[in-house]
Amino acid sequence: MRTAKTMDLRVLTFNIRYDTDRDGPNAWPYRRELVYQVVRDASPHIVGFQEVLPRQREDLENNLEGYLWVGHGRDADHGGEQCCIAIDPDLHIEDSGTFWLCPTPETAGAVGWDADITRICSWVRLKKGGSEFTAYNAHWDHRGEIARLESSRLLFEKVLTTPGPVILMGDFNTAPDSPPIHRLTSILQDSYGELNPGSQASTFHDFGRDPVGSRIDYLLVSPEFLTVECRILDHPRDPYASDHYPVFARYELLP
Repeated sequence: MRTAKTMDLRVLTFNIRYDTDRDGPNAWPYRRELVYQVVRDASPHIVGFQEVLPRQREDLENNLEGYLWVGHGRDADHGGEQCCIAIDPDLHIEDSGTFWLCPTPETAGAVGWDADITRICSWVRLKKGGSEFTAYNAHWDHRGEIARLESSRLLFEKVLTTPGPVILMGDFNTAPDSPPIHRLTSILQDSYGELNPGSQASTFHDFGRDPVGSRIDYLLVSPEFLTVECRILDHPRDPYASDHYPVFARYELLP
């Protein structure tokens, strides 16, 4: 009798910090090679990037060869910051899109609730062999408490209505014990928290200026995924690759 084969899947979520001259020695031109190296070392099948400006997207595509890309900017004209997703070509893209984190998610450029700025989520439906799943990549607002709670509600509903297994990744700008995360972890597993219960590790460090930081970057998965490994890639460098540490996980998924 033929038995189902497990799909091995490596996933990375990475807020790369947008390109601004105000960062001085931590500006994008001084650390982009480190970003490329982080991704190459992890060799993920899927990367969810946040805070990617169009010129950074161009750099990423030109230097991380072999990936397919989906996602566009958060502005009304689809410019501005992106939550783009890089995909290994062994995975077939069935569908993809972007929606806004607001009461009317299809309204391009809309600002939701008490958010300070426009926020989005990009997604892609992927297939390999007999396995099919959907990956969401979001960036929640850094100031709006209501916006974060409502963003979690919106994504909760998206996950519930998505057929098949789901990965939800991104920078959610809130701690693991917060109500927005509790809502999502009622239906999804927090990959890092599952393998590291009680850990006080952080992902945001403000280019090393925040010695305590906080864990605000997540890889959340539906129960069909077995989390084999999940690590915060917290190797300090000078300069740092970003003001966030990326989160890497390895999963097994049955078809």
